Amino acid sequence: MDIEERRHYRKRASRITGFAHFFGILAIILLLVWLLHYREGIEYDSTNFFRVFNWLVGFFTYMAGIASESTRMRMSPWHISGGRALLYMSICAALTGLMEKYTFTRMNHLVKYGEGSLMNFAGLSILLFGVFVDLSVGLAHYV
Repeated sequence: MDIEERRHYRKRASRITGFAHFFGILAIILLLVWLLHYREGIEYDSTNFFRVFNWLVGFFTYMAGIASESTRMRMSPWHISGGRALLYMSICAALTGLMEKYTFTRMNHLVKYGEGSLMNFAGLSILLFGVFVDLSVGLAHYV
């Protein structure tokens, strides 16, 4: 593959990455509006310390350069495939959580005007964010 072909793929992936950023930011804004306006605040409490540990191991292995270049090259396809699978699993979990929360609030007659539309747009933006992130990863050619 020559240099011109590599530039072509990088341009296409970077354009799609722009869409991914847009839908990611849109999803975060819509979820914040939903939490602050309709649910009166953000409630976050996590006691899972393994989540932070796994993130630190991945950060030091790939970003800080502790692992050798050959190890990173061998693990790169597995890392990319696993990351794409985790991306879609997290999207499914987020959309299922939105649907479950809306169903629960609707059954208990706690739904406010416009909340359903906001949750639908938030769910759609989460899905489109995941699709564009996956497309940008799939179209990028790592040298």
